[in-house]
Amino acid sequence: MKYVELNPKGNFDPWDDCKIKELRAKKMNQPTTDYLKYEDDAIRLWIIALEPYERLPFQKFKDSFSIICISDGLAISRIMDGTISLLKFNEKDTCYQEVEGSGIVFDLENIGKEILKIAVLEHKSLLQ
Repeated sequence: MKYVELNPKGNFDPWDDCKIKELRAKKMNQPTTDYLKYEDDAIRLWIIALEPYERLPFQKFKDSFSIICISDGLAISRIMDGTISLLKFNEKDTCYQEVEGSGIVFDLENIGKEILKIAVLEHKSLLQ
C-alpha cells in the first residue's frame, strides 16, 4: 500500500463543508459494525468492500490495526486532524497503523473504477 499526502495536518481549507459538519456532528465511539466479521478478546476483523465512488463515513479506531489488501484499488482518506491522503492499494500488500491516545478518526472513499476490498485486523488493547 502506498500513500501520498494531498493535504497537510491542520489545514481544513480544501475540505468540503459537509465533511467538516459530519466530522463535528458525529459521536464516534468505535467503527460501525456493518463490516465486522469476527471479534474475540484480542482482535476485531473487519472486511470492507466499497463499490466505485462509495464512501465509508468517519469511523473511530481506538486500537492499533493492520490492513491487508484483498484487491487493488485507489482511495482517498480524510483524517480528523485535517490530513487528506491518496491511497494506492495493491492486492496482498499489508501495513500497520499505530493508534495512540484517544484514537484516530478517518473516512475512506473508493475513487477507483473497481470494488475496493480490504481486511482490517484491529488489535484490541489489553489494558481496557
